[in-house]
Formats: sequence, structure tokens, C-alpha cells
Amino acid sequence: MACVSLLLLSIVIDFGALGAQKAVPYLSALPPISSALYFAVASESPGSVYEFNMLTKDISVLYTRPHGQLYSFTFHPGIPEKLYYVNANDTKIFRVLWLQDHW
Repeated sequence: MACVSLLLLSIVIDFGALGAQKAVPYLSALPPISSALYFAVASESPGSVYEFNMLTKDISVLYTRPHGQLYSFTFHPGIPEKLYYVNANDTKIFRVLWLQDHW
């Protein structure tokens, strides 16, 4: 199965000097937050942001910068159409915006 789940069985918290222990029972699998994983390959030039669909196993290019490498990136937490990225050789943060069919 391509989805990643986390299974938590039980956590025992030791309060040390109080001499008390409290068991916090968990017995459930957490569902995956998203079916997509985004990544970049730092050695590529020009650099790209890729999307890996964990359900279909497809990899697609989400964005390719005009030139230079792309080391790390993030999406705006409130506006996922905004992509921020950096190149370790530049002293700049770049921002691109998705406009319906292109960056």
C-alpha cells in the first residue's frame, strides 16, 4: 500500500519524582494527510519541484525555474498557489504564483 500510516499503541508517561505513571492509550491508525509528496532534486539545473502521487505512483513536474538549481521550497500555508524556493548560491527567496494554467 502506498499510503503511509502511523500506528500508535500506547504511551506511558513517567512523572519521575512524583512516583506516578499515566498510560495514554492509543489504538488507531492515523490516515494520511495527503496523497501527494512534493520534492526537488538539488543537483538538477534548471531545478524543478516534482509531485509524487502516492495513489497512482505517478511523478509529474509541478514547476521548473528558468535557470539555476532549486535546493529547497515551500508552499504558502494559506495560499497553496504560491510557491517559494531558494538556491543556496543566491541570497534571494523567489516566489512564483500559479495562474490557472501556468506559473
